[in-house]
Amino acid sequence: MKNLICPICRNNTDIRTFCNLTAYSCSRCLHAWRPEPWSQTGQNEHFKQAHYTKTESMKSIYNTTSKLFAEFEKIASGQIVDITKTMLDFGCSYGYCMDVFKTKGWEVIGVEISPSAQEILNAKKLPWIADVEKSAIQKNSIDCIVIADSIYYVQEPVKLLLTLKNYLKESGMILLRQPTRAGFAGLINSVGGSPRIIQRLWCDHIHMFSRKSTQLALLEAGFSNINMQQDSFLNRACKGKCVHGALRTADIITAGRFDLTLAWIVSANLKTF
Repeated sequence: MKNLICPICRNNTDIRTFCNLTAYSCSRCLHAWRPEPWSQTGQNEHFKQAHYTKTESMKSIYNTTSKLFAEFEKIASGQIVDITKTMLDFGCSYGYCMDVFKTKGWEVIGVEISPSAQEILNAKKLPWIADVEKSAIQKNSIDCIVIADSIYYVQEPVKLLLTLKNYLKESGMILLRQPTRAGFAGLINSVGGSPRIIQRLWCDHIHMFSRKSTQLALLEAGFSNINMQQDSFLNRACKGKCVHGALRTADIITAGRFDLTLAWIVSANLKTF
């Protein structure tokens, strides 16, 4: 399609429409995105409602994420051996990942724009900022950056990664909990599947990543040694073990052609020259 460029691999020769959602997908990296996300996904209203989120509901979410955050800390501590070490959590919500790292001796700071989350962070005395581009955080001062289920809300993911990379020490690393639904949604779309199912996969996301577009985004931002391990921590109703298992079996059988996966834990190091 004319005048459309994949935001990840910059391909502009084979961009396809994605169902009837005014969304697009790239044939090279399988990435899918919405060019006008705010009006189409209702995220403005989402953030208005976020101010009234009940603390009790967020505590219930913590029960499903604590193991994931513990795995993040384990991976980070296995690589970062400094006595004093600092973690930055982009999209930190109520600071549950920060809590896990802090109990293990890390200095922590979060990035969050939700007013209700900011109130809770203040109550917990957890430091936070709202804008990474205008932050007073010193360059080359962070050991580990965590991005759990949040990069797909950002209009320019590679630009965000480049900005965050500036805060990392030379020995630093990045950790992501990354849904990779683009291949699965693309297959449903190609066989004329239900728009309702595809909309369920989109939720209020701006981007739908694939494994390839995840790797390309990190490489484009200057990261290396990218490792992806299957996420088995957030088994919600529509992503239970049976669904995960069936998709990954199909992915193996098709040699990864359709990228039929749902979520990964991704780690990468800062590329040095």
